[in-house]
Amino acid sequence: MNTTDAAAKARRTVATIRHWLRRNVIGGTKVGGKWVIDEVSLDARLALDAPTPAPITVEALIRIGGRRWQKAGHDRIYFNEPMSWSTRIDISRYRTGNVSGCTVDDRAVANSRAYGIVTCIDKLWYDVADGKFWARHTNADCYEIRFKDGSRERIDFLADVFGAIKTAARAA
Repeated sequence: MNTTDAAAKARRTVATIRHWLRRNVIGGTKVGGKWVIDEVSLDARLALDAPTPAPITVEALIRIGGRRWQKAGHDRIYFNEPMSWSTRIDISRYRTGNVSGCTVDDRAVANSRAYGIVTCIDKLWYDVADGKFWARHTNADCYEIRFKDGSRERIDFLADVFGAIKTAARAA
């Protein structure tokens, strides 16, 4: 990659790229009087400029629907019906509360399998002490779905649900 391409990628001037090269901020070598830039080191430098996500606060988690629980030295924020946070599934229910239909990424799933999807994450909480999300689940990190068309796919519902809650909390 030359200095012009690197400047375009970094949204900086060519002079800035040359300055970084002379100061060894990014890696590169001169070949025939022209700089050849190491893309990996340029990407690493650009990653330093990436904005850090806003911290997740207890107040924000409660505003988006979490319920605080404090007992026996534990301080947690629990979320009821964790799969309702998934951005990939759409579940319809009968008046009784039973699953009447389910789609994952707009692909139909048999109702018998839909129940397994809905219940694959039993409990989900944020531990205030360690600042991490936790879940009690059954293979939700690698759940295999069999669609009505016969195809199969493994989906990480934990990452999907955790990501949706984090996004909502940062926006709250």
